Amino acid sequence: MTPEVNMSVSVADAGYIKDIAQRVVDWGDANMRGHRMKMLDVIMDLTAVHANGCPLYLATLAQGARISDVMHDVVGISRHLDRKTGKLQDGFLPRYAIPEKRPSRKVEPEPEKKRADDDDAPISPLAMASLLTDSEPASSPEPSPEPFTPGGGDSGGAGATGSWDGGGGSDAGAGGSNDT
Repeated sequence: MTPEVNMSVSVADAGYIKDIAQRVVDWGDANMRGHRMKMLDVIMDLTAVHANGCPLYLATLAQGARISDVMHDVVGISRHLDRKTGKLQDGFLPRYAIPEKRPSRKVEPEPEKKRADDDDAPISPLAMASLLTDSEPASSPEPSPEPFTPGGGDSGGAGATGSWDGGGGSDAGAGGSNDT
């Protein structure tokens, strides 16, 4: 049986993750010539990585980091995330990974230690979804162009399965299937 990916983060971390995803989607809408990144995919990718052994400086990514660094981390995470384990593959390390928590590139990472902010109440994926839907306008229609899938065009290496929706081929450029 495959272990379940931990998706529990503190309420504060969930807020930062949502802010980061909004930055990425807004930048993509303005600069990707009609391609759109899915906010929910960005939120789920960041949550999985942050909660499964590679914690990130979320506040800095949400508020102070250059957009080029944010995009590097988000697109790299999307391409190199093993969605079955929540771990990064192929030696990718986000620029805003917390240094003392970074997994080693040469050996297996140590088991995750308790962080100082673990005392915050965790937020469930359902509660995170309600945060997402509460802030978005209900009347805004979805744009018609094909959605942007970071790392599209090739399979992105081991563990890159495209989108969290499980469709495997529903997004243009998703590449590969979820059977990796």
